[in-house]
Amino acid sequence: MVELPDGYRLYTQGMTDWNLENAHEVRLDELLDQRATRVVVVSPDHELEEFLRIVEGMGLHQVSYAIGWTAWLDIAPDGAWVALGLRDGTMWLWQTERMDEPRELPGTGSDVSAVKFSPDGRLLVTGDEAGIVIVWQAHQPEDPVAFHAHEGAVRCISFSSDGRLMATGSNEGVVRVWDVRSGTERATLRG
Repeated sequence: MVELPDGYRLYTQGMTDWNLENAHEVRLDELLDQRATRVVVVSPDHELEEFLRIVEGMGLHQVSYAIGWTAWLDIAPDGAWVALGLRDGTMWLWQTERMDEPRELPGTGSDVSAVKFSPDGRLLVTGDEAGIVIVWQAHQPEDPVAFHAHEGAVRCISFSSDGRLMATGSNEGVVRVWDVRSGTERATLRG
């Protein structure tokens, strides 16, 4: 399934577990030339490691991935790091040069619900179901900074293009904008 910039979705046979309002079924070859904002792939016969190899082989960078219902994955813009957050609260970090040596990062114990690298790839930010945001130095993740950002689950994380500001969004309909360097909240937007 692909989501187009206007929100309309095109899907292929087999996408039965999704809300298919504002969408219609097409042949796979009809998806090839679409400019998409989101791509959903359902492949229960493939393991996580195989998925990561495929993504790396395609050269996809600056893209976030939701893997099934169980994980969030992001690749640093320069392709040097891969981060994976699981529903059990576990975080994994790999240098792409050493994919066989993942590092497990301590989380809060709550399900990871968002993962995002900064534009320069130096910071990794995770959000969880309890509304906690953790900011990690990708190259040295031993001393992360954690703070309570939302009353509901953190559902999305984004950065300004210069990496100075970070926005987090939640189930409660609130987006908060943070100064990355100081960690102070700069604005609150309510939907």
